[in-house]
Amino acid sequence: MSSDYTIYRSLVAAMMKGEETLPSLPQLTLQIRSALSRPETTQAELERLISRDPGLAALLIKHASGALYRRAKPTQSLREAISLLGLRQVGSITMAHSLKSLAVLHNPTYKLLYMDAWRYLVLKASTSAVLARELGGVVPEQALLASLLSDVGNLVLLSAFMDTREPVSLEHYRRLCHEFGRSLGLLLLKRWGVEPEYIAVLEQAGDWQRDSGARLQVIDVVNLALYHARLQREPNSGLPSLTELSAWRKLAEPDNRLDEQGRLALIAEHREQVQSLARSFGG
Repeated sequence: MSSDYTIYRSLVAAMMKGEETLPSLPQLTLQIRSALSRPETTQAELERLISRDPGLAALLIKHASGALYRRAKPTQSLREAISLLGLRQVGSITMAHSLKSLAVLHNPTYKLLYMDAWRYLVLKASTSAVLARELGGVVPEQALLASLLSDVGNLVLLSAFMDTREPVSLEHYRRLCHEFGRSLGLLLLKRWGVEPEYIAVLEQAGDWQRDSGARLQVIDVVNLALYHARLQREPNSGLPSLTELSAWRKLAEPDNRLDEQGRLALIAEHREQVQSLARSFGG
């Protein structure tokens, strides 16, 4: 193990021990989540809160008109978007929107690493959402958020190096993600009071033989998307064949068809919709 990597490991470990230094969710996100948890919250109150973040309002309108929904005409207003999406979906999209700004990085190298990680995350999450829509049984926005949150530790990990002069290399960053990403993500989700089902997905992501029952679950679409994302980024990483995955064995024909490369044909058929959704989140 190189001396540089040892230093980076100690920085990440120190950040995880000092939980007060871990990033919090934006105040507006917390207010929106609190409003969504109260039965007496009206749509007008929710609309006023969301309107304080024009970027979020635009994202909700775009999302209601976008890749996951086959609308006859585009959504015209925030009020219409909230009605079409429903409160749970609004909450999921709000949370997903807030994750991009978790770490404030001033070093250009770290900004590039962060954006590379973010693009990977949103492409994987968008694949999860589109798979959920096409396969049925899982709410697309829930799959999208679960996929994003399962890797949130990898995003925040870069915060440990803000004060170092020598930027961490891509190789070292990925090794650190592999070593610390999951445990750091668990700390964050528990600190934020995130729903238990999302914590469970983080714990189970990448467990290809995970038996979640006969019906398709969120973890299944997350693992299918994760498998394809890893295969694309690291084709020689020693992944099992797709047909060995517990999630794949739940798919019926024709959804379980493979392409010539042994990948899920359904993903290739909807690649444009996946990419469109990823772009809406800055991916």
